[in-house]
Amino acid sequence: MLTGLSICPNHVTGRTVPIKTRGHVALAGTFGYELDITQLSKEDHEEMKKQTALFHKYNDLIRNGDYYRIASFRDNGFYDCYGVVSKDKSEMLLTLIHVMNRPGTQDRLIFLKGLDEKKRYRVTWAEDPEDKPEVIVEADGSTLMNAGLIFPCLNGDFRSVLYYISEI
Repeated sequence: MLTGLSICPNHVTGRTVPIKTRGHVALAGTFGYELDITQLSKEDHEEMKKQTALFHKYNDLIRNGDYYRIASFRDNGFYDCYGVVSKDKSEMLLTLIHVMNRPGTQDRLIFLKGLDEKKRYRVTWAEDPEDKPEVIVEADGSTLMNAGLIFPCLNGDFRSVLYYISEI
């Protein structure tokens, strides 16, 4: 499984990946930091606080839920997408990572997996404050899995977003 966040540029690949994206990826594995935090910027320290809060907020879902691979960079050459669905199918944490940007890149139609076709769900940004999350869409599980959701193109390489899908 994935390890924690390492320093950028990466000492092996030389790639520079935003700390936000590295945090989103690490949530799916062994979340932690493998770097000297005294060498980070104030902005990165603030991002680390947000990531740690996300880890605590979604850890039970991630550790106990069912993992679904929705799209793979190896297959499409552009993005990865995966989600974790709770055993009772009442919630899902969805991660979308735009790996490599190309000219003319368009929004993505993503077909979710693992939801209950008969339940109704609300899709929000996973990182919004809990008291007023921005609702992206409300739809039943069948629609989300068969008609899909359109996710906006993320400009740049190695960009990511987290979505939280909850039963209404």
